[in-house]
Amino acid sequence: MIKSLTEMAAEIIAARVRHEAMTSQQIAECLNGTFEALQKLKEKEDIILESAVQPIIQSEEPPQAKQKEPKKPTARNPIESKPPKIDTIANTILNVIKSNPKGVDTKYIMEETGLNKSQVWGTISNAKKKGKIKTAKRGIYVSV
Repeated sequence: MIKSLTEMAAEIIAARVRHEAMTSQQIAECLNGTFEALQKLKEKEDIILESAVQPIIQSEEPPQAKQKEPKKPTARNPIESKPPKIDTIANTILNVIKSNPKGVDTKYIMEETGLNKSQVWGTISNAKKKGKIKTAKRGIYVSV
């Protein structure tokens, strides 16, 4: 956006008036001085632009992006699916519970798996929330 000299001078004066109290005569003098200084700058700028090899011209339209060539499809190898993890604590405990249809207690699970009390209780609690096991009696757990 190119501003005219008058607009630029007005902005400079407005900023100066906000900064210090000025009378209308001082404002007019300052405006004339600023306008003359801006005209001199404009003349210098015109001289520099004329001496340049290529004039700087800004187009109003943005340059259009080059269209990309569509990529050729490459042959993809099928992704081999990984086998599910079997050695997790939850799977180990659920397998122990499933192996006994009448149900098991936590003491039996700890003996079979070698896990500590907090690991067993946490896993049982999560499995109950997910609906994988249910409580047959107090302390006896059965797979669903």
